[in-house]
Order: sequence, then structure tokens, then C-alpha cells
Amino acid sequence: MWIYVIIAIIIIAILVPIIFLLIKRMKKKLYASYTTEGTVINLKSKGLQHPTIITVKYVVDSVDYELKESVKLKNEFIKIGFIPIGHKLKPVINTRIGSRLTVAYDPNSPDNAYLIDNKGVINSG
Repeated sequence: MWIYVIIAIIIIAILVPIIFLLIKRMKKKLYASYTTEGTVINLKSKGLQHPTIITVKYVVDSVDYELKESVKLKNEFIKIGFIPIGHKLKPVINTRIGSRLTVAYDPNSPDNAYLIDNKGVINSG
């Protein structure tokens, strides 16, 4: 009996933060109806086991804002002819410092923003 209670607590402890983050991301997308161009100003990697964080500077109504997001990756197959022999992970966005990226933001709260093209389920790291 107690084992079921412990398992339920563990499952809840895992699911609640995930659900919270998904709701937070959905709210950003719901209210971020305006877009602007931002510039990559920093890229921070803490090694293979941690996500790479990109910092993008953007301007709304002559006010500078900074956005930090983990870089999403896409799976790209390595092939010889048509035969896949492996794969590598590549960022879905241009992460070079100075590159331009599209930022979606909430006009009522411009610091509530996200990178439009940074879509994916695999975090870098």
C-alpha cells in the first residue's frame, strides 16, 4: 500500500514542474503577438550535459531588452549516399554572435518574449 503512495508522490513531483513550464511557455506564446529583430550577444555552454544558453538583445520603443533561452537542437543524419551511418545534433537557429533572430514579445510587457524559430524538443547539452 505504501509503495503506491510513494510512487504517486514521485510521479507528481516530476510532473508538476513539467506542467508548470509548459503552461509558462504557452502563456508567452499566447500574449507575445508582436515581433522584432534581435541580435545574439552571448552564447554560454557549460559542457555536454548542460543546455547552451543564448542571449539575444532586442529593442522595443527605444528600450533595450535581453532574452535568454536554451538552444533547441535538431537531429541530422549523416549519410553515405542514401545509407544513414550516424547522426549529429545541430541548433535550429543561428547561434553566432551578431546574428539576427526574430523575437516575439508581449506589447504590454516587452520583457515577456521568446525566440520564434527556436522550436524543438531537444535541448542542447
